[in-house]
Amino acid sequence: MNLRTWFDASPDYEPPPVVGGVPGIQAAIAEANRQIDELDFSDQSAANQQLNNLMYERHLLMLSMED
Repeated sequence: MNLRTWFDASPDYEPPPVVGGVPGIQAAIAEANRQIDELDFSDQSAANQQLNNLMYERHLLMLSMED
């Protein structure tokens, strides 16, 4: 099982590229967290898919900091 499947991310979703080394990665993680906090769950299905995509993105960012 790959990470995209694990997080149920959209098959066509690609996280935006990150520049700036660790500070850039930390800023991107903070932005993903902010977007997760601001999700509008009035459309449950769309919000769940967006949440899955953001969780996938955030996890990839965290993994990239381990390199």
